[in-house]
Amino acid sequence: MSLRRGQNRLASKILGDAVLDNLISTAPENNLNLVELALRDFVAGAISGSKKYPKFQYSGVLDSALALTLMASADDLDDVDWDVLTHPGSVIWPVLLATHIAEGGGLKSLTASASVGYQIGRSIAKLFGPSHRGTWHITETAGAVAATGALSHYLNLSPEKKLAAIKMTLTNMSGSPQAGFERIGAAQSNRAAAAALAITSVKSAQMGAPIIEDIWQGPRGIVQMFNLSPQILEPATEEELGKVILPGTDTLHFRVFFATGFVSSAIAAVLELLAKHGQPDLITIELSKNLAGLLDGSRGGFWWDPLLIMHALIKSNNPFDFSPLSNSDCEIKINYGETAMGAAQVRFAIGQEEFSQTITTVPFKISQLLDGEIELIHKKWNKLSGLENLHIQDLSQLISELRKLLTS
Repeated sequence: MSLRRGQNRLASKILGDAVLDNLISTAPENNLNLVELALRDFVAGAISGSKKYPKFQYSGVLDSALALTLMASADDLDDVDWDVLTHPGSVIWPVLLATHIAEGGGLKSLTASASVGYQIGRSIAKLFGPSHRGTWHITETAGAVAATGALSHYLNLSPEKKLAAIKMTLTNMSGSPQAGFERIGAAQSNRAAAAALAITSVKSAQMGAPIIEDIWQGPRGIVQMFNLSPQILEPATEEELGKVILPGTDTLHFRVFFATGFVSSAIAAVLELLAKHGQPDLITIELSKNLAGLLDGSRGGFWWDPLLIMHALIKSNNPFDFSPLSNSDCEIKINYGETAMGAAQVRFAIGQEEFSQTITTVPFKISQLLDGEIELIHKKWNKLSGLENLHIQDLSQLISELRKLLTS
């Protein structure tokens, strides 16, 4: 099809509809090795998080998916897409794994469907825009759509039923952002609600339930209801569509250090300076001014207080062994300025000498992992799961570990 013909075809559609047409035909990317890494990270988190919930006999896909969602996000260490600020894995994987455990299917189909889910999640979150993210919990809304697309692919639904399932999810999605801002773990249940909605939508589409065809426009349309970007209602063009349909793992990161991901760069910088120069007398850390209200120590405890985190890090020199009980002997200052979100500037003062380290991007981007980062990821997995060889176990063995969590 020529570009002109493609533009003519798109001109008759609004951007939202054109995006949905593309999402239902999403194919797995050629990087399933990265998706497998994300699965291993999910398994480690679920094994650790299971200790925070009572032992039950979980029965059926929905029951198991809810349990896996809560477990995987219990430690607040599930993966994060820093481009659109979502936590896709803790919604996508439970839906797929619960279905796989209950109904069977190939492992390649499992990872391929997760790849589809990651792409759909990032793309739909980008389409929704920052206005939506400011008033809704985008991990739940975009996450529900991502999991719907992933499960639709896994079950090999027809294009018509894939579209129906996604439209059902879009017309029923919700999620108060207050759950995240409270910083008490309530966002776990938002993730679980997203997983439940994805399963409901896919099963309803399989059964042929009626759907709302025109979901976007008017006073009852989802653009107004969910404060979506008005760009969705504009005529679609190839250029705009290219900005919205995105790879799934390009901006996906692991959360490795045992603290909020917003201070990962600061922790990485402090560890580098400690290794090079030893214990400081004074540490000055600058983070983004956009984090000042979130990381003010007023709620959420140790996990959300960068001052306590840094004192613990200086005492232990180990990002997996933080003890928040007392301050270190070092003076620590936390400032907020023009530093980019997720970045950090750190200065050490040792006697009359000063050393600095700036990290401009969040560490542990899974598409560009460094050797030192891989070692730290393996340490995280070992610490969470107790499995020394999780990084080399067959996927079938890892899924058996999850099955134990659901049946023990």
